[in-house]
Amino acid sequence: MEHQEHIPLTNVHERKNILLVLTNTMAENSKLAPDVDLHRIARMTEGFSAAYLEALVRAAVSHALWRHIKFDGQKMTADPEAGENIKVTQADFYDALEKDVKPNEVHCRRR
Repeated sequence: MEHQEHIPLTNVHERKNILLVLTNTMAENSKLAPDVDLHRIARMTEGFSAAYLEALVRAAVSHALWRHIKFDGQKMTADPEAGENIKVTQADFYDALEKDVKPNEVHCRRR
């Protein structure tokens, strides 16, 4: 016999708190740019579970890293000193939302 349990998705306050936890180490290590507005990101991520928010943060970090990698058509190189200067920006989150992380449509439907 199958039993289904409805687990509600996070609200904007919960999403912001999850984002605070997920970006805490970045903020402590000065890797989160001052333009990052976690409340705005939380408002933009309706329908996102904690797992989707984690994927979003990881994708934003990837976008930040890729800004410091050069590709000349054959070879990828990275400035070894760039690592100290990498910061995840609001634009990285926007890019991640646009290109990488979208919640499953089924999860976004209101019940």
